[in-house]
Amino acid sequence: RSINAGGRAARRLFDGKLEVGATYIREEGDNESPDAVSQLAAIDLTAFIGRSTELHAEYARTRRDDAAEAADGVEDADAVLLEVIHRQEALTVTAFYREDEAGFGLGQQSSGTVGIRRLGANASLEVGRAKNDGDQLGTRHFIDGEVLQETNLQTGDDRRSVEAQLRREGPLVSADIGLRYVEEEFSALPDSERRSTLLTGSVQKAFPGIGLSLTAAHEQPIGGAEDESTQFPQRTILGADKILTPWATLNARHEMLDGANASGDNTTVGVSILPWDGTEVTASTDLVTQDSSRRLSATVGVDQTIRINAEWTASVGVARRAQIAGNELPLDVAPDFPISPL
Repeated sequence: RSINAGGRAARRLFDGKLEVGATYIREEGDNESPDAVSQLAAIDLTAFIGRSTELHAEYARTRRDDAAEAADGVEDADAVLLEVIHRQEALTVTAFYREDEAGFGLGQQSSGTVGIRRLGANASLEVGRAKNDGDQLGTRHFIDGEVLQETNLQTGDDRRSVEAQLRREGPLVSADIGLRYVEEEFSALPDSERRSTLLTGSVQKAFPGIGLSLTAAHEQPIGGAEDESTQFPQRTILGADKILTPWATLNARHEMLDGANASGDNTTVGVSILPWDGTEVTASTDLVTQDSSRRLSATVGVDQTIRINAEWTASVGVARRAQIAGNELPLDVAPDFPISPL
C-alpha cells in the first residue's frame, strides 16, 4: 500500500497585492518501483502590478529516492516558471518562461514537459462584438497571435513556431482561420531542418435542442516542402459531443494525418459520467495508426470534490492509463505519450 499526501499554504500581503505560497507533496512507490519515495517542495509568488498586470513566479524541486534507478539512490531535479499577464478590456497579453529539468516531477508529471524549456508569448485582441437576443455576450471576434520556442534539454532538439488567427465566438457557431509556421532542428538529423507552413481553420456548431456539438478542423500545408515537421503535417479532425442523459456525455474524435514524414489516423472515444454532485467518472480508449506503427490505449479516471463549508473544499481522484498494444513514437521535440486529438 502506498500513501500520497501534500499541502499548500499561502499568505497575502499588502492588501492582497502580493501572495506568497509554499507547497509540499510526498508520494510513495508505484507499480514499477514500489519502494521508491518522491518528494516535491515548491515556493510561488504572485504580484498584482496596478490594475491590469499580474506577475507569477514558481520554483520547485523534486527528490526521488529509489536505489533501483539511481546509482546513489537519490535523484534531484528543479523546475522554474515565470509568467507575466497583462489584461485590458479588449486585450490580453501573456509572456512566459518555463524550464523543467530531466527527472523533475512526481508520478503524475506529463512527459511532454519534463526536460523541456519553453519560452514564448501570446496575445488576444477583441476587435468586435454583436449582441444577440437573449444572449449576454453575443458574437465576438478576436485576433490571436503566438510565438513559441521549445528546446529539449536532453537531446538539444529545438522547435520555433509563429501563429496568427482570426477567431469568432458565438453562442451556437464558433470558427477560426489562421496561419502557422513551424521550424524544427533534430540532433538525429544533422544539417537538416524541418519546416511547415500551414493554413489552419476550424468550426464548431452546437445543437442545444438535441444536446449535440460538432467540430471540424483542418490544417493544410502551403509550403510544399518534403522536409515538413513530423508533428505538423496535413491534419483533419472531426469530433462530436453528445449529451446522452443529464449525467452522461459521449465524446468522439477522429484525426487524419497525411504528410511527407508522418501519416496515420487517431481515433478516440470516451464517456464522462456525473453520477452525483462533485463526482466525475471518465473512460476512454484511443487507437493510433501511424505509418507502420499501431497503438491502442485505454484510460479510466474518477474525481470527487467535497465541499466542507463556504471556504473549504476537498478533492480526491484516481486515474489509470494502460497501453494495450504498440510502442512506436513519432519524432518530436517534446515527446509525450499518448498522442490524442482530445
